[in-house]
Formats: sequence, C-alpha cells, structure tokens
Amino acid sequence: MPRDRIHHFYQGQIGNDVDHDEQTERVTDMSITSKATAEVFVTAFRALAKSERDEVLVRIARDRSLRQDLLDLATIAERRTEASRPFREYLDERRK
Repeated sequence: MPRDRIHHFYQGQIGNDVDHDEQTERVTDMSITSKATAEVFVTAFRALAKSERDEVLVRIARDRSLRQDLLDLATIAERRTEASRPFREYLDERRK
C-alpha cells in the first residue's frame, strides 16, 4: 500500500465500509508485518562484513530521500522526551 494510502487508512479515510475493529486489526497486522520485515533486514545487515555494511550505509547516505528519512527519524528520537506545544505557538516562534 503506497504511503499516502497508508496515511489515509490510518486517518480512517479508506475502508469506511468495514467496522472499526476490522480496521484496527488491519493496522495491527500491517504493524506486525512491518516490524517483522524490519527485523529481517536488520539481521541481514548485521550479518554482513564491515566493508559491506559500510557500502550499504554509503549508498543510503547518497540517496537524498533515504538520508532525509534517517535525519527525520534521528530528530524524532532525540526530541521524543520533549513536551509538546501548540502548533500556533510554534508558528509564532518561527515568524520572529
């Protein structure tokens, strides 16, 4: 399922013909599948020789989209413990 359809699915905009429990089950199944896939990839990555791991990382770093995804995830992880704030407050701060 493409990212935009996944986003709309999570927003409840796709699959309105099914009940909430079935939608929740689908999201849970997708989450379990995603975690399992990620675990397979990480396990395979760790099994590579250092030179091969380095090559994979270099290729990820060269890919603008993947590099930005990694930076976004690092920022989220780094700021996870920060308190949230109203969006309007953020916009006002940016305008200064």
